[in-house]
Amino acid sequence: QAEYDISDKLLTIFDARVAQVQLNNIVRPRAYENIVTLKENKRSEIKLAENERAQAITKGETDVEYAGQEAAKIKRTAEQKAQVIRADTNFTAAAILGKYESFAEKYSNVMAAYSLSEEG
Repeated sequence: QAEYDISDKLLTIFDARVAQVQLNNIVRPRAYENIVTLKENKRSEIKLAENERAQAITKGETDVEYAGQEAAKIKRTAEQKAQVIRADTNFTAAAILGKYESFAEKYSNVMAAYSLSEEG
């Protein structure tokens, strides 16, 4: 419609016909510019949120991996301590058993040497 209005005015004033109209330096309404700016800002905020989400996921995965490694270290340490305690306990038990076996053997030798029986 604007092309026809311009063409009619130029035809009337200058006796010329307009074949093509090219617009330059268009001034848009302030409200429209504000909406466009707001939309661009929101698009940037969405992109930022997506990047922050990706970073948070990466950090979470890293934290989980680190926690798993720490748990594995703690488990290995506990297993090693348990092995040391088990070995120490077995050694102590063997020593006590050996002591009582020695007592039993001496008791048996004394009983045999003096021809004693369990009844007296």
